[in-house]
Amino acid sequence: MVNNNFYVMLEKEWFYSSQEQTLLQKYGTVSLMVYSIMLRNLTTRNTFNFSINGICSILKVDVKNNSVMVKNIKNAIRMLNDNLFTVCSDSNCNQIENLSKIDNNNVYYCIRKDEPLKDKFIMVYDTEIDKMLTYSKGKKNSVSELITHFSFIVNGFHGKEKDGTEGEGYLCYYGGMDYIEQKTGIENSTLAPDNKIFIEEQLLLIGNAGGSIEDNMYKNTSNVYCRYENKVEFDTFMKIKSAKLSSKFARQTDKEQQDKQRRLKQLINQYKKDNEIYEFDTKESLSEEQFNELHELEINYLNFVKSRDKELKNPKFLTIKRDGTIKEKYVPEELAEEEYIEPTAKGKGSLASQRKTSPLVTPIITPPIADRIVKANVKTNRHNPIVDFSPYMDKEDLEDDDKSDIYCGNDEYKHTISYGRNPF
Repeated sequence: MVNNNFYVMLEKEWFYSSQEQTLLQKYGTVSLMVYSIMLRNLTTRNTFNFSINGICSILKVDVKNNSVMVKNIKNAIRMLNDNLFTVCSDSNCNQIENLSKIDNNNVYYCIRKDEPLKDKFIMVYDTEIDKMLTYSKGKKNSVSELITHFSFIVNGFHGKEKDGTEGEGYLCYYGGMDYIEQKTGIENSTLAPDNKIFIEEQLLLIGNAGGSIEDNMYKNTSNVYCRYENKVEFDTFMKIKSAKLSSKFARQTDKEQQDKQRRLKQLINQYKKDNEIYEFDTKESLSEEQFNELHELEINYLNFVKSRDKELKNPKFLTIKRDGTIKEKYVPEELAEEEYIEPTAKGKGSLASQRKTSPLVTPIITPPIADRIVKANVKTNRHNPIVDFSPYMDKEDLEDDDKSDIYCGNDEYKHTISYGRNPF
């Protein structure tokens, strides 16, 4: 359990800065580690003291037998001096001019230059750093990189909103390993083992909410990080992220499958085009090689569509039936299953109704040659010519209701027409 009474406040500029470089890029991971140890003694007056032996004791470094680490600690203090704090020889704030002669046993006083602004700091608890130091004692892992990695994740915890409300996942951090590597300079090969240490030492809860498809490959998304004691917030945020990613993954997957189905269909069409294969061809009209190659393309397409639980819409396979069995002759599905329907005229009335009949053949009857030619006056309008036959008709014919017979010299062939309309 974390002791919330003791903590250090690191500047966010260690990872994010408006300048060309962050503090981490300028001074490195060892400087961040040493600085976080030194701040443990920070007073309300914004001052603190330190000794090389005291820092080494907390870092579990043997001063006599680890001269390299002692040298690195001194170099870190020299770099941070005049930037984040000023090192003095005593409590009267007499500045030391030459830090190369720092004695391991002496106690030095420091004045912190600027206190982090409200909500602009990273809070790391002393007990969290102590756990990482204890774990790393005698091991090959870099303790400075471990503390830096942890501090960056803690920096990502959202905290409360400006209005004081608790936003979505306000106690969690959601980030990818590549992004952490970019910001901290710690390689991916080190970040992954560090995560295991955080989980083992009960420093962090780490989970992955799902995955996505990139370049036709499934990839895990960013991890969700949360302090170990905030399990309720962690579980809630994981559910929210999982739901969002599941919906996004489903859309990505469906689109990928649609694209693949389209490509498989295009392969079939392209093969037919290249080999001049038409839909009315039969198995016998193809060579054995053509049939086998086309059959492989069509069976791949059929199996993929079935794997998606999708309905085939008029596939028009040449070598197989819908159940995947080889068919000897191609017959369009809609013609094989339904009776042929003769196309009919469009419009209203009985002529426009669809009839399942064979086409009718109307016999052609040659009209007889007329004994005499009747000349008629033709009056045209924009639709039909109007023929006036009245001068050439008998009186009886004119009085016969509304129809007239035109005599053509043969009693067997009389053409009855509406009075005054063009019979031709």
